[in-house]
Amino acid sequence: MDLTITTLRETLPALKSNLKILSTKLNTLKSAPTTAELAGMIEKLREENKVKSEKLKGFKEGSVKILTREEVEMAEKGLRYWGVKRRARKNAFDGLEGVLMEGMTREEIWERAGLEEDCY
Repeated sequence: MDLTITTLRETLPALKSNLKILSTKLNTLKSAPTTAELAGMIEKLREENKVKSEKLKGFKEGSVKILTREEVEMAEKGLRYWGVKRRARKNAFDGLEGVLMEGMTREEIWERAGLEEDCY
């Protein structure tokens, strides 16, 4: 009986180590995607590849114009400029509307000015 206990105690660390290794492998297998999920991922990648290849074909054929860095900078500069102008106009309108609202409601002001709704 003592011999059996000693033998079991000696094999216990090896069994725990083996348990830890196998548990890690099991968790890895559980977290891995299933065959159906892999098929879905592959189909999604194929669709993305098709879209990108069509886009690349457009670049190669020259049907899509590639902008230079200067053109992009000019467009961004224009966007910033007109954004500032829009904010200034909106602030001016809000100020004017605030002054006018001292005697009337917003609906009355808009009706009197002949405006339907905000276009933005």
